[in-house]
Amino acid sequence: KSPPSDDLVPLTRLLERHGDDWNALAPLALEAMRKAYAPYSSSRAGIAIKASCGGTFVGWSMECAAYNPSMSPLQVVFARMVARGKDLSSIEQCLLLECPGAHVKYDCTVRLTLEKIAPKAAVIVANIGHENIA
Repeated sequence: KSPPSDDLVPLTRLLERHGDDWNALAPLALEAMRKAYAPYSSSRAGIAIKASCGGTFVGWSMECAAYNPSMSPLQVVFARMVARGKDLSSIEQCLLLECPGAHVKYDCTVRLTLEKIAPKAAVIVANIGHENIA
């Protein structure tokens, strides 16, 4: 097992108490966060989801100048799952990474949405500073 990259060390320590399967989501969520496009709010976020129907899916925040057509990381991951014919209720684990102090936070929306769609899903939210996602 290779050691985590330097930018994942604090996150890996957080996830260690939840089991090794969470550590597999960490680099995926971080890479998704790096893909985020949030030039207006600087609220970059990434999400990695593991589903029992097979597969791991990622999403990231995408902003538009008009704001309302912007997409949250969860919306992106839902669209990707639906496009592949996957059942949203099969979500088992969700790791959301956000920037501390961001103007837009996705934590509550992710938790409330998954509570209705996949009530058995475990959710972990972690703050990752801008210096770790450049």
